[in-house]
Amino acid sequence: MPSAILLKPKPVEAVKNPVEKPKPNNKAFTVIPPNPKKRREIQKKAEAELAALEELRLSRAMSYVSINPSSVGGCLSLEEVRLKQQQEMMQAKRKPKLLIRKQVVEETPVLTR
Repeated sequence: MPSAILLKPKPVEAVKNPVEKPKPNNKAFTVIPPNPKKRREIQKKAEAELAALEELRLSRAMSYVSINPSSVGGCLSLEEVRLKQQQEMMQAKRKPKLLIRKQVVEETPVLTR
């Protein structure tokens, strides 16, 4: 059993463009090495966009509102207001029914002898 395994050096392929690195090819897919310069540029843009977004959120945020309490609502008590609301609601329910009845009466022909 040999103690050291001798490996043959693989022939170096000629590089067509010295600026562009060759892309390793693993039969099923092509591995593209990451570009650190492009990554830094993208990260800088992302940080700038996040800062702008945070600034926009802060500018649109609701500010604290302080209002001195005061009595509003006129001279009616709560019971009177609720009674008035209930009456208005009942009238609102009746109106469509009355309109339908009027239309039916107007559309039906009257029999004369």
